[in-house]
Amino acid sequence: MKSAIATLVLSGFLSASALAAYSTPVRVVEQPVGTTPSKEPVNFFSVISFANGAVATSDNSIFTVPLGKRFVLEYVSASTAPTSCSFNMFTRVTLTTGGNALGHDMPIAPSYSSSNNFRRNLMSAQVQLYGDPGTSVHLLLNRSVTTCSSVVSVKFSGYLEDDF
Repeated sequence: MKSAIATLVLSGFLSASALAAYSTPVRVVEQPVGTTPSKEPVNFFSVISFANGAVATSDNSIFTVPLGKRFVLEYVSASTAPTSCSFNMFTRVTLTTGGNALGHDMPIAPSYSSSNNFRRNLMSAQVQLYGDPGTSVHLLLNRSVTTCSSVVSVKFSGYLEDDF
């Protein structure tokens, strides 16, 4: 009985090692010295002010994708400076892919109120949006009230890759 169990255990080890002998090894290939990395990190931001009475504002010159590169946007976050009024807001980020411009809406909800009744709006979104070479990233902000002024900071994170 003991020899039967030993035979089963030994055959299990042998078959696993036999399979391992025919598996493809993992190879780590490093970037050659002196070459440009295939992904170049990119971070940029825009600070936009809403005047008292304004509903929408835009900043069309946030970032231009360099020629020969494609932009991949991975993360967007936004926050408003503390303000005395409460409002809902949305962010529309527009990128051009395949020659077609498309806006992507992201809400910025009222998040909290401090002890002196000042409010902030916060938003963060993990995305995967693409921008063609030579095109610009456009930003439009829209809010639900116009009774106070406010300042919004929008931050972008992603990378550039070679356009093939």
